[in-house]
Parts: sequence; structure tokens; C-alpha cells
Amino acid sequence: MIAANFDGTSSHLNLQIDQYAALALPEDFEFTSLLSDIIMGEYADVASDGKSLVRNGIILPAETVDNRAWRVVRVLLVGPKTQQVKVGDTVVIPGDKGLMGMSKSGKTLVFFNEERIFGVVTPIVKVEIPEERLEPMFDPTKAVPIKKTAKAKKK
Repeated sequence: MIAANFDGTSSHLNLQIDQYAALALPEDFEFTSLLSDIIMGEYADVASDGKSLVRNGIILPAETVDNRAWRVVRVLLVGPKTQQVKVGDTVVIPGDKGLMGMSKSGKTLVFFNEERIFGVVTPIVKVEIPEERLEPMFDPTKAVPIKKTAKAKKK
């Protein structure tokens, strides 16, 4: 049985959806649109094996990470009442606040309301500089003095 609560002041139907979290999505259909402010995304913090999570550059088995941990999600599809994010954005949500499903491609998709989003994020690119490039580019002890030249006279 699904426990539902509709509050007449908003368009949200609050379902107790935890019971659906482990179910696979239908493989013979694909989502073409969503309703209300529902967002569909794929986890962007999953390692290449599809099961482990990446935290601060370290690959961790998913079972070692608290399911309430922050998750990074790439937005794939948005409902018509979604106002603050668009397809292609990357957002952060609490890990236990979305409804997960497996797609036929094996990716873990997550569905959530826009109100679950805490922010839009971009990756911080860390540039590794080889050690040989860490030495100073300018050595003042080897500087060559600049010769003064005569100023050109105006005609």
C-alpha cells in the first residue's frame, strides 16, 4: 500500500516512495517527459565500475558510504514546473532524498523534486604541475641590466 498525502496548497503529492528504491525501471519504455517539478538525473559521482563512489578523488565501495551522504547528480530530464535547474546542470542532493532506479544501460538514475536540491555545482579542475616546472621562471641573479636609450625627439 502506498501512503500518500496531498496538501491542497501545493502541487506536491507526497508519496512514501522508499519501497520503490530497489526496483528496476521498465526496460521497454523510456521517459520522454516528467510531471510537475520532478527531475531525473544520473549520479555523477560514481566510479567507472558503476558501483563505487568517488569522494575527494578516492574510490570507495558504495556500501562504505553513508546513504545520507551528499550526492552529485547530472540532470537529464526536468518537469515543466522545474524553475531553477535545466538539463545538463549538475546538482547536489542528500543521498537519501531521491528515488533510485536502474536503467537498461546499467546506470543508476535518480528521481527527485526540485526542492531537494541544495545547489548547482561545477567540478573543480585540479592541475598537476610537474616538479621540474615548479622552479622559478625568473632568476634575478641572472638578470641582464636594461640599457637606457635616448628618447626620440618630437618634430
